[in-house]
Amino acid sequence: MSRWEKIERKPAPLLIPAFGPLSGIRVLLNGTVVAAPFSATMMSDFGAEVIALERPKVGGDPARHQKPQITYGDKSISGSWMQNARNKLSVSLETNLNVPESKEVFLSLIKNSDVWIENMVWLNKLGISDEILLEVNPKLVICHISGFGTSGFGGEEKHINRPGYDPLGQAESGWSLLQGWPDREPYYAQQYVGDYLNGLFAVNGILMAYMNAQRTGKGQSVEVSLTEGWMRVMDDNFTLWTEKKLLKQRQGIKQTTYQPGGIFPTKDGKYINLGSYGKAAYEKVLKGFGIDTEGHAVCPAAAGADRH
Repeated sequence: MSRWEKIERKPAPLLIPAFGPLSGIRVLLNGTVVAAPFSATMMSDFGAEVIALERPKVGGDPARHQKPQITYGDKSISGSWMQNARNKLSVSLETNLNVPESKEVFLSLIKNSDVWIENMVWLNKLGISDEILLEVNPKLVICHISGFGTSGFGGEEKHINRPGYDPLGQAESGWSLLQGWPDREPYYAQQYVGDYLNGLFAVNGILMAYMNAQRTGKGQSVEVSLTEGWMRVMDDNFTLWTEKKLLKQRQGIKQTTYQPGGIFPTKDGKYINLGSYGKAAYEKVLKGFGIDTEGHAVCPAAAGADRH
């Protein structure tokens, strides 16, 4: 029996006011930039206590320095950091279990947490493993967030240690292949859409694992990768490829799955995004434009001929 097993788990009183459905849950975060911090932010927004650890040797979370900066007096911080660091307690800790003092502090925090979220990727170099953490805290929920997966969930060694960012996940998944115009290069979605998307996937997995841990007394690991998250929201692309070897292509703003559909200019210099799916919606749109679905001529005034 390890000395950690001998220590009864007596979580320290929460340092935040009690509120929301996740009140009483303590989350430990080793995450930078977007996906991992965002998943912890979502939990903190609903009452969980989040303790964010930043490694001083690597300069903390790079999101602190993202531009443009918001300035108050002689201090400044990025808007991204302000958004995703809210509702969190912040601690500076060189999270490296090869350093005895760091190991003592970190495992003490693990012992008194319900959830650990990380996107550090190179855990083996830091002496961290799921086995060590679950030995310290058998009910712990561990959430790994990465660009290309982890070995514990079938990730290939040649990929799992690659740094992963949202645009790379979009490209690796094939999602970028579908964005843009047919006669131009592929593109990708801005504003870190995939990071936020996969942060929500992470919260979903964490809460299911937490429910199971409360029922069974056994913690577990869950994993989210940017590449697989993007693949999951690519509609029927992988089904069509698997079953018919049909590879969809870029189509600009056109829509082949519903009509009328697309972005159209208006007379006042603006744009309208129009879309309808299915026969009933299609006929309603035609009727709105004054077009007879039976093919009969209609009065131009009824069709709104003076408007786009």
